[in-house]
Amino acid sequence: MVCFTLNPAETALQDMQAEPIKNHLELEFATYMEKVFDAYMDMENDIPVSAILYFGMEGTKYLSATGRVRNTQQLASDIQNYFDKIGLVDIASYHQIQRTLLGDRFDFSIVCQIAFFLGISIDSLVRPVLTGEQLIKEKSARCPKKEDCPEDWDKYDREMVPIVEQAARDIYYGNINATGRPERISERLINRFAGLPAHRLENMPLCQKILCQYKESYAQHWARRMVWAYKKLQHERGERPVYWVDIRKLAGIKKKNFPIISPCLEEFTDKDTADAIRNLLV
Repeated sequence: MVCFTLNPAETALQDMQAEPIKNHLELEFATYMEKVFDAYMDMENDIPVSAILYFGMEGTKYLSATGRVRNTQQLASDIQNYFDKIGLVDIASYHQIQRTLLGDRFDFSIVCQIAFFLGISIDSLVRPVLTGEQLIKEKSARCPKKEDCPEDWDKYDREMVPIVEQAARDIYYGNINATGRPERISERLINRFAGLPAHRLENMPLCQKILCQYKESYAQHWARRMVWAYKKLQHERGERPVYWVDIRKLAGIKKKNFPIISPCLEEFTDKDTADAIRNLLV
């Protein structure tokens, strides 16, 4: 049996001197989180957090006039810039913000960051009052029915371009993984991280072009992932050697596929690095 002890700051940080906060926004956000944490919550109230945040975006540039399209990319970018200036260490990522808005995450810090940035009052956050009509509207925007197609496909396609672009970048460069491991772009992943229903991209030529920009074969993707793993391990280990088994575990690549991977390595790194990776399998 493991026992945990929660020590007050005065006990745990005896050797540290208190530093006065110079950024008033940092103090305001800390106070906001404290009050939300201590606030009374009606446990019988089943209004989802996603609905509270959805109506917090109403009238802003982050939600279209129809309420059907959310510019999550712009919201995430603005939130990250805002809290970076405040000096917050653990700032919400695009993926975390997106999943929270879709009702898939309920992290206290992430919710507070979004709500504080949008100017949602503590009462509205912990004791929300929304009508049944409003809840249906938010749910329809979050979980659109297949038959609920856009009235103007061209406009919808244009509005979704920045959202799909951000989702594609996050997938390609590994922002969707805790390890940072890059992934291969697919329609399934784009649908998941851009919040699109299945097969909708078939009617969105502008967004389809984005997928074509990131198109790669499995051999190319494995080579890109292998180069990423090698460089990451080199950075973390410094002078210590990197072994093939380390790359295999981090990149998730099978040794039997290396013959088709090897010719693609130079597409993603210099010849010396490519040869260094090849030598690990000799």
